[in-house]
Amino acid sequence: MVESSIVHRIFTLAIPKRVREELKNKGGMEILWRVEDNKIVLEPKSFRNLHGRFKGTAKYATEKDKQEVETVFLSEGQKNEPKTH
Repeated sequence: MVESSIVHRIFTLAIPKRVREELKNKGGMEILWRVEDNKIVLEPKSFRNLHGRFKGTAKYATEKDKQEVETVFLSEGQKNEPKTH
């Protein structure tokens, strides 16, 4: 699928409806931006938002297991975030 949008004067973008629907994007989802090979790559920042993109429900033996997976996922994501200062 290829969709287009316009970068507005204040550098805002709207995610095309077909892309939002395919990714099941909900308002308030935090997105990470990065540039790879002169292309913009976007990905969900939150484990909970990422999890919602897949069919079915994750199965954990215990709530502690679920929390551990989320903690590791989020800490790994923070290691890969670009420094802003």
